[in-house]
Amino acid sequence: MAQQTDIQQGKLVETELPEKLLNERGIRNVEEAKILLNAHRLDLSKAVKKVYKYELKFVGRIPPETEKDLSRGPKNDVANQTRRQLLWEMYMQMLSSNPNTFGDKSDFRNYLYDCGINFYSNTSLNMVMGEVRIFPIDRTLLPADLHGYLGRRVEKITANLLYCEEIDLRELGKLSESRSRSAVQFLDILSSQEIIKKNRHYIFPPKVFEKANEIRLKNDPRILKEGFEKNVRIVGDNLEDATPIIQIDHKMSAFFPEVTVDEFLSKFLTGHEPDLGRRIFSQMHTATKQIKGLSVVATHLEVPRTFTVYGLTPVAAKEITFDLPDGAHISVVDYIERRYNRRIRHPNLPCVIENIGSKKVIKKSFYPIELVKIVAGQRVNFDQQTPGLLDKITALKDRRTFLKLIMR
Repeated sequence: MAQQTDIQQGKLVETELPEKLLNERGIRNVEEAKILLNAHRLDLSKAVKKVYKYELKFVGRIPPETEKDLSRGPKNDVANQTRRQLLWEMYMQMLSSNPNTFGDKSDFRNYLYDCGINFYSNTSLNMVMGEVRIFPIDRTLLPADLHGYLGRRVEKITANLLYCEEIDLRELGKLSESRSRSAVQFLDILSSQEIIKKNRHYIFPPKVFEKANEIRLKNDPRILKEGFEKNVRIVGDNLEDATPIIQIDHKMSAFFPEVTVDEFLSKFLTGHEPDLGRRIFSQMHTATKQIKGLSVVATHLEVPRTFTVYGLTPVAAKEITFDLPDGAHISVVDYIERRYNRRIRHPNLPCVIENIGSKKVIKKSFYPIELVKIVAGQRVNFDQQTPGLLDKITALKDRRTFLKLIMR
């Protein structure tokens, strides 16, 4: 028996260890097994030899001296999609407004952009490593529906282009670790560029879902959308055999429908109580759990405004009152009828709550739930999922997998 010396309570203690286990062919080694991957090898033999990586940042300036990185912002699904659209519009303006640098429209295929900070080109753009070029962006030329996301305070916008590195696509096995990551990143953006350009998908890297795809569910207002998850990686037994592959897997996810909040809750909340108001107030925790954090648009305003729901009021809209600047006391229902000439059909239903202001000074605004519509493209998160929804997703996936197998 082998021995090991341990320290226990400050004293050396000899401990006997069992003998090393000898195989003697009594234990079989694991044999090699073939694994089938849903992946495709990327043939780069006809690709350009080199690509050039840049960091592209769109910066908004807020007087007097504040700079805002426009690639950063709120993380909710609606903000992410809006920001992606804004960045793409500014990117296309940068290309088209600077033909001396980027050429004409036929040359735009030489460039890739991920709607973040990564920009690739098959030319060096006559820049040296570490050089920065700044291109002005005209805010007035951006689509009007994106101005709300930018905010009124952002005035001057510039595109700041920094030349980072050169990557040899024909020598993947010889690249450094950082350049290898950049090569994979380039191939990933390359295989996504048409999806980004056409704007027909909701993009949550590495997953994308078709906007037009919609699977209705029985007894559940939430909808399912199909899409896929895409990954690019370099594989091989050694550096000399390194080769890039693209792996694509089918995905399905639940989304909220583009309907008013009262319509959603009327179909989502179960029970035999015909009065929706009573049903909501008796299931307030369940209702709030679905609605809180969603982006909604107030449809009664002259300029529809999007905001995030903080919660639902514990009382009906007709019972919520506030003071006007002239000192008059008025209910939310009466104010909306007087100010916007909109009659509230269901004053016994609650309002959604919007928190306005900083952490120190928070003001609340209240909107009857029949006047706010859920913005499209928002996924049902983990906490909002219900057992019934998960069962339906699993059953649908199993059914589609079965159909694919029998139709081969």
